[in-house]
Amino acid sequence: MARRTFRADTEIGAPAADVWAALLELDRYGEWNPFTVSMRSSLAVGSPIDMRVRMSRWRLTLSQREIVREVRPPGADRAGRLVWGATMPCIVAERVQTVTPLGPRRAHYLTEDTIEGPLAGLSFALFGSSLEDGFGGVARALKRHVESRGDKVARP
Repeated sequence: MARRTFRADTEIGAPAADVWAALLELDRYGEWNPFTVSMRSSLAVGSPIDMRVRMSRWRLTLSQREIVREVRPPGADRAGRLVWGATMPCIVAERVQTVTPLGPRRAHYLTEDTIEGPLAGLSFALFGSSLEDGFGGVARALKRHVESRGDKVARP
């Protein structure tokens, strides 16, 4: 069975709470996120998350519905985790975003998407390069977005 994890990370010059707040502002994703251009969800565990994802290789935007699995904000001494995923007959996918405090004005952001299943190899062949580009783009864009906002982030 095929399995692959797409991964990107960056250090952000802002408090972990600011990075976390930006991740939760789903209605603003289209302003900064080159990969996931729209998001809708209550972010309650077990609820759907509807997104539109831009596949750069094919120059198309796909609609996806996944399920929120975990929402745990960062604390002074622990990483925050935002997790959603989908289970289909031939593919299982899980997206994990982690925000780790590195001090009062620094945080580490990690995004990982693991895809596995009997048809995962076909998914990699069709969308692998778009996923690699997409997740790298998210990490870079989140860094720019949060650092440019400074203390203007609206915290939940």
